[in-house]
Order: sequence, then C-alpha cells, then structure tokens
Amino acid sequence: ALFSYTCALNFERGNSFLYEKKGDAAFNSGHYNDAKEAYDQAIKLNPPKAKIAELWGKKAKVFNSMLKPNRLPISQLCNTMLEAYCEAYTLMSEIYKETNEHNSGIGFEDLDSAKDFIMNLMRSKGNSLSELREWKQALEAYEEAIKWGGHNYELYIEKADVLFKLNRFAEAFSAYQKAVSLARTSTLTSISVINLAEKGTMKILEYFDDMARQRKEISAFLEGDN
Repeated sequence: ALFSYTCALNFERGNSFLYEKKGDAAFNSGHYNDAKEAYDQAIKLNPPKAKIAELWGKKAKVFNSMLKPNRLPISQLCNTMLEAYCEAYTLMSEIYKETNEHNSGIGFEDLDSAKDFIMNLMRSKGNSLSELREWKQALEAYEEAIKWGGHNYELYIEKADVLFKLNRFAEAFSAYQKAVSLARTSTLTSISVINLAEKGTMKILEYFDDMARQRKEISAFLEGDN
C-alpha cells in the first residue's frame, strides 16, 4: 500500500488525501519518519480544519510510537508529541465552538461527533503519558477527556489507575466506583470490564485495610512501651 500511494503521488502531488493515506500506510508498517513526513505534507496542502486536527492527532501517535524504541531523545520526542496533541486539541476546540455558534458542521456532522473526537484525542494523550509514567500530566489529559465524554466508563478506569499511581487513593476509589456505575448501565459492557473496575476498587480497599492494620500494630507497640 505504501508503494502504491507513493506512485500515485507522482501524478497528484497536490492531493492531501493521498498524503494522509500514505502516512497511514507508513505508520501501520512501522515507517514512522515516512508517516510524519506524509502527514506534514497533507497538512501543508491546507485541507478542512477538522482534517488538519485529525492529522495532528495522527502525528502525535507517530511520535508516541517513536518513543518506544527510543529513536530520538525522550525529552525531545515527548515535547514534540505533546505539541502535536496541543495543536489538534486547539483546532478541534475552535471547530466545536464554531459548530455550536453557527450550527454548521465545519467537517463534522454534529456536535457529538466533534466531542467524541476531542474525547478520544485526550484519551490517547493520557495513554501516551501513562506509558511514559508521567502520571500528573496523564491525569490532566484523562480529566479533560472526561469533560468531553463523561459517560465513558473506560476513562474512569484509566483515571483511577493513574490516581492510584499518584497515591491519591480516596480519589482513585471514587473513580473506580464511578466506572463500575457507568459500566453496569452500558449495553456495550462486558463482564471482564466490570470485573476490572471492581478489582481496582478491591485493590484500594485492601490498601486501606492494610493501613488500618499497621496503625493498630503501631498503637499496640506504643502502648506496650508505656
């Protein structure tokens, strides 16, 4: 597929769609530099704003994939990835505002489509940052995603996992409980996802039980000294 799109672009160098498809093919085959260059060319051809936002989101995923084998310094790649997510988010926020004010799609059929795009974009950002163990920034991304898609139980599971990493156990407990509540009312929910959320809740409860046990042991030790 990558070769086919490259050949096609020899005849249609002004086709943003072909550059995007070349980028997709390069990304799927692990040719990340080629993917980045193709997406850059697609953006330069100035497609509709919604498409530009989507392309920036794809570039962010390219940078995230490049982080794993450490092809470039992590700090440099991380900053570039975050800039790409930021660019995509800014454009999509503008689109959402314009769509809401003027009741016109500007690349999306309705407001819900725009909201879903932003939610998934921020979720991808959170996942990327979690892989880098940047827990605080990941939490910010998940919370932003929840603003746009607050009925998605998977977001609350991911948020709870990050909160647990940050030792914010009470908040993690609340997020796990919210995930369970949303999962049980979703027709798309599988038993395994509910079990995952409940397992997270039990993990935190075990932590609280362990803390209570340690307090009792310390109190008994101090009383024994007296």
